[in-house]
Amino acid sequence: MKRSDAPALKGVLWIGVGLLSALVLVLLGRALVGEAPGRLVASEASAAIMVDAEAVAGRLSQALRFATISHRDAERVERAPFMALREWLVGAYPLVHAGGGVARHAFGEGLMYVWEGSEPLEAPLLLLAHLDVVPAEAASASAWTRSPFGGEIADGFIWGRGTLDDKSSAIAIFEALEAALAAGVQPRRTVYFALGEDEEVQGTRGAGRMAAWLEERGVRPFMILDEGMALLDGAFDGVDATVGLIGVTERGYATIELLAEAEGGHSSMPPERTAVFALSRALARLDERPMATHLGGVMDGLLDRLSFEQPLLQRVVTRNRWLFGGLIVRRMESKPGPNAMLRTTFAPTIVRAGEVENALPTQARAWINARVHPADSLDEVLAHVRWAVEGLGVEVSLLEGAREAAPVSPSEGEAWDVLGAAVAAIEPGAVLAPGLVVGATDARHYAHLSESVYRFFPLRLRPADLPRIHGVDERIGVENLGEMVRFYLELVLAE
Repeated sequence: MKRSDAPALKGVLWIGVGLLSALVLVLLGRALVGEAPGRLVASEASAAIMVDAEAVAGRLSQALRFATISHRDAERVERAPFMALREWLVGAYPLVHAGGGVARHAFGEGLMYVWEGSEPLEAPLLLLAHLDVVPAEAASASAWTRSPFGGEIADGFIWGRGTLDDKSSAIAIFEALEAALAAGVQPRRTVYFALGEDEEVQGTRGAGRMAAWLEERGVRPFMILDEGMALLDGAFDGVDATVGLIGVTERGYATIELLAEAEGGHSSMPPERTAVFALSRALARLDERPMATHLGGVMDGLLDRLSFEQPLLQRVVTRNRWLFGGLIVRRMESKPGPNAMLRTTFAPTIVRAGEVENALPTQARAWINARVHPADSLDEVLAHVRWAVEGLGVEVSLLEGAREAAPVSPSEGEAWDVLGAAVAAIEPGAVLAPGLVVGATDARHYAHLSESVYRFFPLRLRPADLPRIHGVDERIGVENLGEMVRFYLELVLAE
Protein backbone atom coordinates (compact mmCIF):
# COMPACT_ATOMS: atom_id res chain seq x y z
CA MET A 1 0.00 0.00 0.00
CA LYS A 2 1.32 3.38 -0.89
CA ARG A 3 1.73 6.01 1.83
CA SER A 4 -0.57 8.25 -0.11
CA ASP A 5 -3.36 5.66 0.27
CA ALA A 6 -3.16 5.58 4.10
CA PRO A 7 -5.14 8.80 4.77
CA ALA A 8 -7.89 7.64 2.41
CA LEU A 9 -8.13 4.24 4.14
CA LYS A 10 -8.29 5.89 7.54
CA GLY A 11 -11.05 8.12 6.25
CA VAL A 12 -13.04 5.11 5.08
CA LEU A 13 -12.53 3.41 8.47
CA TRP A 14 -13.67 6.50 10.35
CA ILE A 15 -16.73 6.73 8.14
CA GLY A 16 -17.48 3.06 8.90
CA VAL A 17 -17.07 3.64 12.63
CA GLY A 18 -19.30 6.69 12.41
CA LEU A 19 -22.01 4.80 10.56
CA LEU A 20 -21.83 1.89 13.00
CA SER A 21 -22.05 4.28 15.95
CA ALA A 22 -25.02 5.99 14.37
CA LEU A 23 -26.72 2.62 13.86
CA VAL A 24 -26.14 1.65 17.49
CA LEU A 25 -27.57 4.98 18.64
CA VAL A 26 -30.64 4.48 16.42
CA LEU A 27 -31.19 0.96 17.75
CA LEU A 28 -30.81 2.04 21.38
CA GLY A 29 -32.92 5.11 20.82
CA ARG A 30 -35.79 3.08 19.44
CA ALA A 31 -35.45 0.60 22.29
CA LEU A 32 -35.50 3.24 25.01
CA VAL A 33 -38.08 5.61 23.60
CA GLY A 34 -41.61 5.50 24.90
CA GLU A 35 -43.17 4.50 28.16
CA ALA A 36 -45.13 1.39 29.03
CA PRO A 37 -48.85 1.95 29.64
CA GLY A 38 -49.69 2.25 33.30
CA ARG A 39 -50.98 -0.83 35.09
CA LEU A 40 -54.74 -0.56 35.53
CA VAL A 41 -56.22 -0.58 39.03
CA ALA A 42 -59.24 -2.61 40.09
CA SER A 43 -62.38 -0.85 41.23
CA GLU A 44 -63.86 -1.36 44.68
CA ALA A 45 -67.35 -2.28 43.48
CA SER A 46 -67.13 -6.01 44.20
CA ALA A 47 -64.60 -6.05 47.04
CA ALA A 48 -67.26 -6.55 49.72
CA ILE A 49 -68.66 -9.70 48.06
CA MET A 50 -67.02 -12.89 49.30
CA VAL A 51 -66.13 -15.70 46.90
CA ASP A 52 -65.91 -19.25 48.27
CA ALA A 53 -63.66 -21.00 45.74
CA GLU A 54 -64.23 -24.44 47.30
CA ALA A 55 -68.01 -24.10 46.98
CA VAL A 56 -67.69 -22.88 43.39
CA ALA A 57 -65.45 -25.86 42.63
CA GLY A 58 -68.12 -28.19 43.97
CA ARG A 59 -70.73 -26.76 41.64
CA LEU A 60 -68.41 -26.85 38.61
CA SER A 61 -67.67 -30.47 39.52
CA GLN A 62 -71.38 -31.27 39.23
CA ALA A 63 -71.76 -29.40 35.94
CA LEU A 64 -68.89 -31.40 34.40
CA ARG A 65 -70.76 -34.66 34.91
CA PHE A 66 -73.26 -33.74 32.21
CA ALA A 67 -71.68 -34.98 28.96
CA THR A 68 -72.95 -32.10 26.81
CA ILE A 69 -71.16 -33.12 23.63
CA SER A 70 -72.06 -31.19 20.48
CA HIS A 71 -72.15 -32.54 16.92
CA ARG A 72 -72.28 -30.88 13.50
CA ASP A 73 -75.39 -32.89 12.70
CA ALA A 74 -78.08 -31.62 15.08
CA GLU A 75 -79.95 -34.92 14.76
CA ARG A 76 -77.01 -36.76 16.30
CA VAL A 77 -76.77 -34.59 19.42
CA GLU A 78 -77.79 -36.35 22.62
CA ARG A 79 -80.25 -33.83 24.07
CA ALA A 80 -80.77 -35.38 27.50
CA PRO A 81 -77.49 -34.13 29.07
CA PHE A 82 -78.19 -30.57 27.84
CA MET A 83 -81.70 -30.59 29.28
CA ALA A 84 -80.51 -32.13 32.54
CA LEU A 85 -77.79 -29.47 32.87
CA ARG A 86 -80.33 -26.73 32.23
CA GLU A 87 -82.54 -28.12 35.01
CA TRP A 88 -79.53 -28.36 37.31
CA LEU A 89 -78.65 -24.70 36.68
CA VAL A 90 -82.07 -23.63 37.93
CA GLY A 91 -81.46 -25.37 41.24
CA ALA A 92 -77.83 -24.32 41.57
CA TYR A 93 -78.51 -20.62 40.91
CA PRO A 94 -82.00 -19.92 42.29
CA LEU A 95 -81.70 -16.12 42.39
CA VAL A 96 -80.64 -15.90 38.75
CA HIS A 97 -83.67 -18.02 37.82
CA ALA A 98 -86.19 -16.49 40.22
CA GLY A 99 -87.27 -13.83 37.76
CA GLY A 100 -86.37 -10.99 40.10
CA GLY A 101 -84.75 -8.71 37.55
CA VAL A 102 -83.11 -11.39 35.42
CA ALA A 103 -85.02 -12.57 32.34
CA ARG A 104 -84.22 -15.84 30.57
CA HIS A 105 -84.77 -16.72 26.91
CA ALA A 106 -84.22 -20.15 25.36
CA PHE A 107 -82.80 -20.80 21.89
CA GLY A 108 -82.81 -24.57 21.51
CA GLU A 109 -80.27 -25.70 24.12
CA GLY A 110 -78.79 -22.18 24.09
CA LEU A 111 -79.78 -19.65 26.76
CA MET A 112 -79.80 -15.86 27.02
CA TYR A 113 -80.01 -14.08 30.37
CA VAL A 114 -80.76 -10.35 30.63
CA TRP A 115 -80.21 -8.44 33.91
CA GLU A 116 -81.42 -4.87 33.57
CA GLY A 117 -79.05 -2.26 34.96
CA SER A 118 -79.82 0.84 36.99
CA GLU A 119 -79.01 2.97 33.92
CA PRO A 120 -80.69 1.05 31.08
CA LEU A 121 -79.87 3.75 28.52
CA GLU A 122 -76.16 2.99 28.89
CA ALA A 123 -74.72 0.57 26.33
CA PRO A 124 -74.85 -2.91 27.87
CA LEU A 125 -72.23 -5.55 28.61
CA LEU A 126 -72.47 -8.87 26.75
CA LEU A 127 -70.77 -11.92 28.28
CA LEU A 128 -70.44 -15.14 26.26
CA ALA A 129 -69.75 -18.74 27.22
CA HIS A 130 -70.82 -22.17 25.98
CA LEU A 131 -72.06 -25.36 27.58
CA ASP A 132 -71.04 -27.86 24.91
CA VAL A 133 -67.75 -29.73 24.99
CA VAL A 134 -65.69 -31.90 22.67
CA PRO A 135 -65.71 -35.65 23.32
CA ALA A 136 -63.02 -37.50 25.22
CA GLU A 137 -61.81 -39.90 22.55
CA ALA A 138 -61.95 -43.58 23.43
CA ALA A 139 -58.41 -44.03 22.13
CA SER A 140 -57.07 -41.68 24.83
CA ALA A 141 -59.33 -42.82 27.68
CA SER A 142 -56.59 -44.83 29.38
CA ALA A 143 -54.28 -41.80 29.37
CA TRP A 144 -56.58 -39.71 31.59
CA THR A 145 -55.49 -39.47 35.22
CA ARG A 146 -59.10 -38.80 36.24
CA SER A 147 -62.40 -39.59 34.56
CA PRO A 148 -63.09 -37.00 31.81
CA PHE A 149 -66.73 -36.67 32.91
CA GLY A 150 -66.30 -37.41 36.61
CA GLY A 151 -65.72 -33.84 37.81
CA GLU A 152 -63.24 -35.05 40.40
CA ILE A 153 -61.60 -32.55 42.76
CA ALA A 154 -58.08 -33.60 43.69
CA ASP A 155 -54.63 -32.12 44.18
CA GLY A 156 -56.01 -28.59 44.12
CA PHE A 157 -57.68 -29.00 40.71
CA ILE A 158 -61.07 -29.80 39.25
CA TRP A 159 -60.58 -32.43 36.53
CA GLY A 160 -62.69 -33.09 33.46
CA ARG A 161 -63.78 -32.11 29.99
CA GLY A 162 -64.95 -28.51 30.02
CA THR A 163 -62.78 -27.17 32.83
CA LEU A 164 -60.73 -25.16 30.35
CA ASP A 165 -63.19 -25.02 27.45
CA ASP A 166 -65.60 -23.68 28.56
CA LYS A 167 -67.87 -24.69 31.43
CA SER A 168 -65.53 -23.01 33.91
CA SER A 169 -66.28 -19.54 32.54
CA ALA A 170 -70.01 -20.33 32.25
CA ILE A 171 -70.16 -21.40 35.89
CA ALA A 172 -67.98 -18.46 37.00
CA ILE A 173 -70.39 -16.02 35.35
CA PHE A 174 -73.39 -17.69 37.00
CA GLU A 175 -71.56 -17.48 40.34
CA ALA A 176 -70.87 -13.77 39.85
CA LEU A 177 -74.50 -13.01 38.98
CA GLU A 178 -75.83 -15.09 41.89
CA ALA A 179 -73.41 -13.46 44.36
CA ALA A 180 -74.30 -9.95 43.21
CA LEU A 181 -78.03 -10.70 43.48
CA ALA A 182 -77.52 -12.16 46.96
CA ALA A 183 -75.68 -9.00 48.00
CA GLY A 184 -78.58 -6.88 46.79
CA VAL A 185 -76.52 -4.89 44.31
CA GLN A 186 -77.51 -3.99 40.77
CA PRO A 187 -75.19 -3.37 37.82
CA ARG A 188 -75.13 0.09 36.33
CA ARG A 189 -75.16 -1.31 32.80
CA THR A 190 -77.60 -3.98 31.66
CA VAL A 191 -75.85 -7.34 31.48
CA TYR A 192 -76.56 -9.86 28.73
CA PHE A 193 -75.24 -13.38 29.26
CA ALA A 194 -75.40 -15.71 26.24
CA LEU A 195 -74.75 -19.43 26.67
CA GLY A 196 -74.12 -21.28 23.41
CA GLU A 197 -74.97 -24.92 22.75
CA ASP A 198 -72.73 -25.71 19.77
CA GLU A 199 -69.63 -23.50 19.87
CA GLU A 200 -67.39 -26.50 19.23
CA VAL A 201 -69.13 -27.11 15.89
CA GLN A 202 -69.36 -23.55 14.49
CA GLY A 203 -72.04 -22.11 16.80
CA THR A 204 -74.71 -21.46 14.19
CA ARG A 205 -77.57 -23.02 16.15
CA GLY A 206 -76.77 -21.25 19.43
CA ALA A 207 -74.69 -18.09 19.07
CA GLY A 208 -75.88 -17.49 15.51
CA ARG A 209 -79.53 -17.32 16.56
CA MET A 210 -78.87 -15.32 19.73
CA ALA A 211 -76.79 -12.76 17.84
CA ALA A 212 -79.62 -12.32 15.34
CA TRP A 213 -82.07 -11.87 18.23
CA LEU A 214 -79.92 -9.08 19.71
CA GLU A 215 -79.53 -7.39 16.35
CA GLU A 216 -83.30 -7.39 15.79
CA ARG A 217 -83.69 -5.56 19.09
CA GLY A 218 -81.01 -3.01 18.30
CA VAL A 219 -78.71 -4.10 21.15
CA ARG A 220 -75.28 -2.52 20.74
CA PRO A 221 -72.97 -3.55 23.63
CA PHE A 222 -70.14 -1.30 24.74
CA MET A 223 -68.12 -4.50 25.14
CA ILE A 224 -68.52 -8.16 24.19
CA LEU A 225 -66.38 -10.68 26.06
CA ASP A 226 -65.93 -14.35 25.17
CA GLU A 227 -63.41 -17.08 25.92
CA GLY A 228 -60.17 -17.09 23.96
CA MET A 229 -56.89 -16.06 25.54
CA ALA A 230 -55.70 -16.23 29.12
CA LEU A 231 -53.25 -15.20 31.86
CA LEU A 232 -49.94 -16.59 30.66
CA ASP A 233 -46.77 -17.24 32.63
CA GLY A 234 -43.48 -18.20 31.02
CA ALA A 235 -44.89 -17.93 27.51
CA PHE A 236 -42.71 -15.06 26.26
CA ASP A 237 -38.91 -14.87 26.26
CA GLY A 238 -37.53 -12.33 28.69
CA VAL A 239 -40.92 -11.47 30.21
CA ASP A 240 -41.21 -12.36 33.90
CA ALA A 241 -44.57 -10.72 34.53
CA THR A 242 -47.88 -12.49 34.02
CA VAL A 243 -49.28 -11.48 30.62
CA GLY A 244 -53.00 -10.95 30.23
CA LEU A 245 -53.20 -11.72 26.52
CA ILE A 246 -56.44 -10.26 25.20
CA GLY A 247 -57.74 -11.60 21.90
CA VAL A 248 -58.68 -8.56 19.83
CA THR A 249 -59.52 -10.61 16.74
CA GLU A 250 -59.61 -14.20 15.54
CA ARG A 251 -58.57 -15.87 12.33
CA GLY A 252 -61.00 -16.66 9.56
CA TYR A 253 -61.95 -20.14 8.44
CA ALA A 254 -62.06 -21.96 5.14
CA THR A 255 -62.16 -25.51 3.83
CA ILE A 256 -60.46 -25.90 0.47
CA GLU A 257 -60.87 -29.03 -1.61
CA LEU A 258 -58.12 -30.39 -3.85
CA LEU A 259 -59.40 -32.85 -6.46
CA ALA A 260 -57.20 -34.96 -8.73
CA GLU A 261 -58.70 -37.13 -11.49
CA ALA A 262 -57.05 -39.78 -13.64
CA GLU A 263 -57.77 -43.01 -15.48
CA GLY A 264 -58.65 -46.01 -13.38
CA GLY A 265 -57.61 -49.56 -14.08
CA HIS A 266 -55.72 -52.43 -12.52
CA SER A 267 -53.01 -51.54 -10.01
CA SER A 268 -50.60 -53.99 -11.67
CA MET A 269 -50.28 -51.67 -14.68
CA PRO A 270 -50.27 -48.10 -13.32
CA PRO A 271 -50.17 -45.30 -15.91
CA GLU A 272 -47.67 -42.47 -15.84
CA ARG A 273 -50.13 -40.30 -13.88
CA THR A 274 -52.39 -41.54 -11.08
CA ALA A 275 -54.88 -39.50 -9.08
CA VAL A 276 -53.29 -40.35 -5.75
CA PHE A 277 -49.77 -39.39 -6.82
CA ALA A 278 -51.06 -36.14 -8.36
CA LEU A 279 -52.87 -35.26 -5.14
CA SER A 280 -49.80 -36.19 -3.07
CA ARG A 281 -47.62 -33.86 -5.13
CA ALA A 282 -50.15 -31.06 -4.66
CA LEU A 283 -50.20 -31.54 -0.89
CA ALA A 284 -46.41 -31.56 -0.77
CA ARG A 285 -46.23 -28.43 -2.93
CA LEU A 286 -48.67 -26.58 -0.66
CA ASP A 287 -46.63 -27.61 2.38
CA GLU A 288 -43.49 -26.25 0.74
CA ARG A 289 -45.14 -22.93 -0.18
CA PRO A 290 -46.71 -21.39 2.94
CA MET A 291 -48.35 -18.00 2.85
CA ALA A 292 -46.40 -14.91 3.84
CA THR A 293 -45.90 -13.93 7.48
CA HIS A 294 -47.24 -10.70 9.00
CA LEU A 295 -45.43 -8.85 11.78
CA GLY A 296 -47.67 -5.79 11.55
CA GLY A 297 -51.15 -5.16 12.90
CA VAL A 298 -51.95 -7.10 16.06
CA MET A 299 -48.38 -8.42 16.28
CA ASP A 300 -47.07 -4.85 16.37
CA GLY A 301 -49.20 -4.12 19.41
CA LEU A 302 -48.22 -7.35 21.15
CA LEU A 303 -44.48 -7.06 20.54
CA ASP A 304 -44.35 -3.37 21.44
CA ARG A 305 -46.15 -3.98 24.73
CA LEU A 306 -43.99 -6.97 25.68
CA SER A 307 -40.80 -5.11 24.80
CA PHE A 308 -41.18 -2.88 27.87
CA GLU A 309 -40.85 -5.99 30.05
CA GLN A 310 -37.76 -7.43 28.33
CA PRO A 311 -34.06 -7.03 29.15
CA LEU A 312 -32.31 -4.34 27.11
CA LEU A 313 -30.74 -6.63 24.47
CA GLN A 314 -34.04 -8.38 23.71
CA ARG A 315 -35.81 -5.04 23.76
CA VAL A 316 -33.40 -3.71 21.15
CA VAL A 317 -34.29 -6.63 18.88
CA THR A 318 -38.05 -6.42 19.50
CA ARG A 319 -38.28 -2.65 19.02
CA ASN A 320 -36.19 -2.67 15.83
CA ARG A 321 -38.22 -5.06 13.72
CA TRP A 322 -37.23 -3.10 10.62
CA LEU A 323 -33.79 -4.69 11.06
CA PHE A 324 -34.41 -7.84 13.10
CA GLY A 325 -37.82 -8.81 11.74
CA GLY A 326 -36.42 -11.85 9.97
CA LEU A 327 -34.86 -13.12 13.19
CA ILE A 328 -38.13 -12.68 15.09
CA VAL A 329 -40.10 -14.46 12.37
CA ARG A 330 -37.69 -17.44 12.31
CA ARG A 331 -38.00 -17.84 16.08
CA MET A 332 -41.78 -17.68 15.94
CA GLU A 333 -42.05 -20.01 12.94
CA SER A 334 -40.28 -22.75 14.86
CA LYS A 335 -43.27 -23.24 17.21
CA PRO A 336 -46.83 -24.09 16.11
CA GLY A 337 -48.59 -21.53 18.33
CA PRO A 338 -46.52 -18.45 17.45
CA ASN A 339 -46.39 -19.53 13.81
CA ALA A 340 -50.19 -19.59 13.74
CA MET A 341 -50.25 -15.97 14.94
CA LEU A 342 -48.00 -14.94 12.05
CA ARG A 343 -49.75 -16.29 8.98
CA THR A 344 -52.61 -18.13 7.36
CA THR A 345 -52.03 -21.83 7.97
CA PHE A 346 -53.04 -24.92 5.97
CA ALA A 347 -53.76 -28.31 7.51
CA PRO A 348 -54.85 -31.35 5.46
CA THR A 349 -57.57 -32.97 7.56
CA ILE A 350 -59.44 -35.37 5.24
CA VAL A 351 -57.95 -37.38 2.36
CA ARG A 352 -60.07 -39.84 0.37
CA ALA A 353 -59.27 -42.13 -2.55
CA GLY A 354 -59.91 -45.68 -3.62
CA GLU A 355 -62.09 -48.53 -2.44
CA VAL A 356 -59.93 -51.66 -2.89
CA GLU A 357 -56.21 -52.26 -2.81
CA ASN A 358 -55.76 -53.53 -6.37
CA ALA A 359 -57.79 -50.96 -8.35
CA LEU A 360 -56.65 -47.48 -9.26
CA PRO A 361 -59.09 -44.76 -8.09
CA THR A 362 -60.31 -42.32 -10.72
CA GLN A 363 -60.51 -39.56 -8.11
CA ALA A 364 -58.45 -38.52 -5.10
CA ARG A 365 -59.51 -35.58 -2.97
CA ALA A 366 -58.24 -33.78 0.11
CA TRP A 367 -59.82 -31.20 2.35
CA ILE A 368 -57.50 -28.50 3.58
CA ASN A 369 -58.51 -26.57 6.71
CA ALA A 370 -57.25 -23.00 6.31
CA ARG A 371 -57.21 -20.55 9.21
CA VAL A 372 -57.12 -17.09 7.66
CA HIS A 373 -54.90 -14.36 9.12
CA PRO A 374 -56.53 -10.90 9.45
CA ALA A 375 -54.01 -9.51 6.95
CA ASP A 376 -55.19 -11.99 4.27
CA SER A 377 -58.54 -12.31 2.52
CA LEU A 378 -60.33 -15.47 1.39
CA ASP A 379 -59.70 -14.49 -2.24
CA GLU A 380 -55.97 -14.17 -1.54
CA VAL A 381 -55.89 -17.53 0.23
CA LEU A 382 -57.64 -19.28 -2.65
CA ALA A 383 -55.36 -17.60 -5.19
CA HIS A 384 -52.31 -18.73 -3.21
CA VAL A 385 -53.45 -22.36 -3.16
CA ARG A 386 -54.08 -22.31 -6.90
CA TRP A 387 -50.63 -20.82 -7.48
CA ALA A 388 -48.99 -23.41 -5.22
CA VAL A 389 -50.44 -26.40 -7.09
CA GLU A 390 -50.32 -24.89 -10.56
CA GLY A 391 -49.36 -27.32 -13.32
CA LEU A 392 -50.21 -30.46 -11.34
CA GLY A 393 -53.67 -30.95 -12.84
CA VAL A 394 -55.47 -30.57 -9.53
CA GLU A 395 -58.79 -28.72 -9.23
CA VAL A 396 -59.09 -26.25 -6.34
CA SER A 397 -62.43 -25.18 -4.88
CA LEU A 398 -63.66 -23.34 -1.79
CA LEU A 399 -66.34 -25.20 0.16
CA GLU A 400 -69.33 -23.59 1.87
CA GLY A 401 -69.00 -22.08 5.32
CA ALA A 402 -65.87 -19.98 4.71
CA ARG A 403 -65.54 -16.69 6.56
CA GLU A 404 -63.07 -13.82 6.70
CA ALA A 405 -61.06 -13.03 9.83
CA ALA A 406 -62.90 -10.99 12.47
CA PRO A 407 -62.48 -7.20 12.69
CA VAL A 408 -59.70 -6.01 15.01
CA SER A 409 -60.93 -4.43 18.24
CA PRO A 410 -59.06 -1.47 19.82
CA SER A 411 -56.45 -2.04 22.51
CA GLU A 412 -57.27 1.24 24.22
CA GLY A 413 -60.36 3.12 25.29
CA GLU A 414 -63.13 2.63 27.85
CA ALA A 415 -63.88 -1.05 27.21
CA TRP A 416 -60.18 -1.96 27.25
CA ASP A 417 -59.71 -0.10 30.54
CA VAL A 418 -62.71 -1.81 32.15
CA LEU A 419 -61.32 -5.16 31.09
CA GLY A 420 -57.88 -4.23 32.41
CA ALA A 421 -59.31 -3.22 35.79
CA ALA A 422 -61.03 -6.61 36.08
CA VAL A 423 -57.72 -8.35 35.34
CA ALA A 424 -56.03 -6.16 37.95
CA ALA A 425 -58.55 -7.38 40.54
CA ILE A 426 -56.93 -10.83 40.47
CA GLU A 427 -53.42 -10.05 39.15
CA PRO A 428 -52.39 -6.44 39.89
CA GLY A 429 -49.02 -6.86 38.18
CA ALA A 430 -50.36 -8.33 34.95
CA VAL A 431 -49.25 -6.88 31.62
CA LEU A 432 -52.22 -6.38 29.30
CA ALA A 433 -51.41 -6.99 25.64
CA PRO A 434 -53.42 -7.57 22.44
CA GLY A 435 -53.28 -10.95 20.74
CA LEU A 436 -54.66 -12.94 17.83
CA VAL A 437 -56.88 -15.94 18.64
CA VAL A 438 -55.73 -18.66 16.26
CA GLY A 439 -58.86 -20.78 16.65
CA ALA A 440 -62.53 -19.82 16.58
CA THR A 441 -64.99 -18.61 19.20
CA ASP A 442 -68.69 -17.75 19.37
CA ALA A 443 -67.64 -14.06 19.45
CA ARG A 444 -67.44 -13.99 15.66
CA HIS A 445 -71.24 -14.27 15.45
CA TYR A 446 -71.63 -11.09 17.53
CA ALA A 447 -68.73 -9.08 16.06
CA HIS A 448 -71.01 -6.78 14.04
CA LEU A 449 -72.78 -5.60 17.21
CA SER A 450 -69.82 -3.78 18.81
CA GLU A 451 -66.40 -2.38 17.95
CA SER A 452 -65.01 -3.75 21.25
CA VAL A 453 -65.12 -7.54 21.01
CA TYR A 454 -62.59 -9.35 23.19
CA ARG A 455 -61.69 -12.98 23.67
CA PHE A 456 -60.27 -13.59 27.12
CA PHE A 457 -60.99 -15.31 30.39
CA PRO A 458 -58.55 -15.43 33.30
CA LEU A 459 -57.31 -18.99 33.15
CA ARG A 460 -53.79 -19.22 34.53
CA LEU A 461 -51.81 -21.18 31.98
CA ARG A 462 -48.20 -22.11 31.38
CA PRO A 463 -46.95 -23.52 28.06
CA ALA A 464 -47.14 -27.07 29.45
CA ASP A 465 -50.88 -26.61 30.12
CA LEU A 466 -51.85 -25.80 26.54
CA PRO A 467 -52.11 -29.46 25.35
CA ARG A 468 -54.78 -30.03 28.02
CA ILE A 469 -57.25 -27.86 26.05
CA HIS A 470 -59.29 -30.40 24.05
CA GLY A 471 -56.71 -32.91 25.27
CA VAL A 472 -56.01 -35.40 28.03
CA ASP A 473 -56.29 -34.41 31.71
CA GLU A 474 -58.11 -31.13 31.18
CA ARG A 475 -58.24 -29.35 34.54
CA ILE A 476 -58.46 -26.00 36.31
CA GLY A 477 -57.10 -24.94 39.69
CA VAL A 478 -59.64 -24.44 42.48
CA GLU A 479 -58.04 -21.12 43.41
CA ASN A 480 -58.01 -20.00 39.78
CA LEU A 481 -61.73 -20.78 39.49
CA GLY A 482 -62.39 -18.48 42.44
CA GLU A 483 -60.37 -15.77 40.71
CA MET A 484 -62.54 -16.13 37.64
CA VAL A 485 -65.64 -15.38 39.69
CA ARG A 486 -63.94 -12.26 41.10
CA PHE A 487 -63.01 -11.19 37.56
CA TYR A 488 -66.60 -11.43 36.31
CA LEU A 489 -67.91 -9.65 39.41
CA GLU A 490 -65.61 -6.75 38.59
CA LEU A 491 -66.91 -6.61 35.03
CA VAL A 492 -70.58 -6.84 35.97
CA LEU A 493 -70.32 -4.18 38.68
CA ALA A 494 -67.88 -1.87 36.88
CA GLU A 495 -68.67 1.82 37.14
